[in-house]
Amino acid sequence: MKKFALLLLLAGSLFTLRALGEETYVVPTKGYQPVETLDIAYAPEGLPPVSVQMHMGKAYLFLPAGAKPETLRIHGQDVPCALAEGANEVLDAKGNVYFLQVMFGANVRSAYLISEDAENAGRAFVEANLEHSTSVRASLALVDTQGNLDYRGTVRELRGRGNTTWGWGAKKPYQIKLQEKADLLGEGAANRTFLLLAECFDATLLHNALCLDMARTLGLPAPGYEPVDLYYDGVYRGTYLLTDKIEVRAGLLEILDYESAIKKAFPVEALGTATTLNRYGNEYRYTEGLQADGGALGAYLLEIDDFFYGGEDAWVTTGSGMHFTVQNPGSLSLTDGAYIGEYLQRVEDAILNGGVNPETGEAACDLLDFPSLARFFLLNEWAKNPDYWYGSTYFYKPAGEEKLYAGPVWDFDIAFGIRTTEAGAEGYLRDGKPWLAALCALPSFQETVRGAWEDELLPALEKLSLEPYIQRVAKSAAMNFTLWAFGGEYNNINRDTVYGSWEDNLNFLREYLADRLAWLRADLDGWMGHEIVRADLTLTYRNADVPNCARLTVTNRRSNVTVDGVAWEAQQDPVTAWNNRYTVSATLTAAAGCALTEGFSVTVNGDPVTVIRRDARNAEIRFSFGGPKYEPAVYDGVDYGMLYQYDYFVAHNPDVAEAEGTDDPDAMLAYFADYGMAEELRGIETYDSEAFIERYYSRMDAYFMCDPWSCADYYRQFVITEDLLAMGEEGRPRVTPAAAAP
Repeated sequence: MKKFALLLLLAGSLFTLRALGEETYVVPTKGYQPVETLDIAYAPEGLPPVSVQMHMGKAYLFLPAGAKPETLRIHGQDVPCALAEGANEVLDAKGNVYFLQVMFGANVRSAYLISEDAENAGRAFVEANLEHSTSVRASLALVDTQGNLDYRGTVRELRGRGNTTWGWGAKKPYQIKLQEKADLLGEGAANRTFLLLAECFDATLLHNALCLDMARTLGLPAPGYEPVDLYYDGVYRGTYLLTDKIEVRAGLLEILDYESAIKKAFPVEALGTATTLNRYGNEYRYTEGLQADGGALGAYLLEIDDFFYGGEDAWVTTGSGMHFTVQNPGSLSLTDGAYIGEYLQRVEDAILNGGVNPETGEAACDLLDFPSLARFFLLNEWAKNPDYWYGSTYFYKPAGEEKLYAGPVWDFDIAFGIRTTEAGAEGYLRDGKPWLAALCALPSFQETVRGAWEDELLPALEKLSLEPYIQRVAKSAAMNFTLWAFGGEYNNINRDTVYGSWEDNLNFLREYLADRLAWLRADLDGWMGHEIVRADLTLTYRNADVPNCARLTVTNRRSNVTVDGVAWEAQQDPVTAWNNRYTVSATLTAAAGCALTEGFSVTVNGDPVTVIRRDARNAEIRFSFGGPKYEPAVYDGVDYGMLYQYDYFVAHNPDVAEAEGTDDPDAMLAYFADYGMAEELRGIETYDSEAFIERYYSRMDAYFMCDPWSCADYYRQFVITEDLLAMGEEGRPRVTPAAAAP
């Protein structure tokens, strides 16, 4: 979770989160939390020891994969034992009995962080620094699933990382910088910097793994990763994700390392920063006195960071209000800052002006790589990743090329519908942001997205199975969630989606994935591009005045058609006395640059309708349906027509006519107005007293008008002006094709 806090205050108890230009929030933070250990350890020869630790009043021994515990070291002496999963009794050399809960890991490697000075610069020292600005020296060991040492090396810098997880989580993430480069993840490229992600807010431990793998399937740059069981100074800390850091380097993002070139040539650390404006009037931060002048020949790694860019040394802004931190180079000269900010503005102006920059004539697809962004968009929207497009959203511009590419991908721990504001499997998260809104309206980008969906992501999702992921971490997860709560301490998690067992959390993820796939399949099928083969419309009504109040809308705005010229004809329904038979005609027009194909078809509420294609831009549709009708029903000068239709009232309240001894229309209306409203008698299809009161209870209660008569009369007066709905849901009729007008 990137850039979540600017300033940490009141060490150990509170940190302050400040978004530039917004109010300040103070939220509780988790500082260092000690773990009580016993002088009992699993200490195999040549490998780091694992201590018995206390948790919830019990002594636990969390053993790594491949452990063969034939002895335990108790008070410095090796004691033979035969440990099994679950409860164990162990006797030391003096006959003292120890009750241990033993759990075994499997299928994932074990990572050991061993502090150089555990007493003064161990985990307590690292985690007490809420700004994670201090680092310590340590060593790192990796042990394979058979218990064999894979790697041992010196950690030059070990420190905390992250903001949300570091501030809110008791289970802390870390960054390690090795003394010597190593290929810890077996990717064929040695690296120095790695991360240990805590995954503390992900109750499945699968979110990042799923998305990083899917990114690579789509051809997007993504960090390597591996789940590990982490032991810090001999104490088990849970399941972590060992990953690459997002940076320019071989095997991850192979573009010019402009930052390294700058640091070799200039004393960057001795220089200060300042802000200024580029030729578009957009602010950017640069390093004073830095003489680098790569411009278009330089390579740039950028991150969207709308909230916390102000804490960085290098950032640029655009006219729409987007903020990009420059991750590489981390220091911008005055000229490089002007160049990259003005380049991004050229990109933005092309995107926001129908795909062509009005000043330069450059096309958006020439300045911005549509294929990579389409894949990036689909991946993050499939996962409903709350972090993307606010932060953790990377782009890069290779050296000598003026085209922006999306990636690498990052940060999916709170994805898949678990955040309160991103719950559910429907809808898009960020298609309302300026760039994405404009891009998704471009037929060329729509075609790129749909092509990437149909040819790449959809086939991958149809083959996706969670089972290999589950089997890999199942034993590790059992240990992890013995120690840590499901969902951790994330403040904005939707607690309705966090369950009390790992299996239930996995089932929630399974259901989300199935529902999300179905929704995306249906929605993306309506992204038409330049050639419009179909348009799906939705017809709804909320009250009885259907011709004046019904809505006929394009279901998917990426269909690239508009509907207008809606005309209504109404006749008495031959079957149902209280309904009309409506015939509707309307004109559909293709968006500029788009065309209706020869076989262009239209559905309304999923039903096919008559289509008369006039030309490549225009078509007329006609359809009919049965629906409620509004008829004036005036009693004592008041029109009750929105609440009452005679035929409906008599048919649904036969006891009234029987009691009154007549079904005279005037008598029935008088009864309804005088008594029926208060008695919650149904007078028309479109007003249900119970449904209205349930939907608008707080509003009516504020007016002291929660009784049935007052609610009905309020509806009568304000049904149109306040667009009130008094049914369980909007009317959505089945329709049939209607003959073309003569």
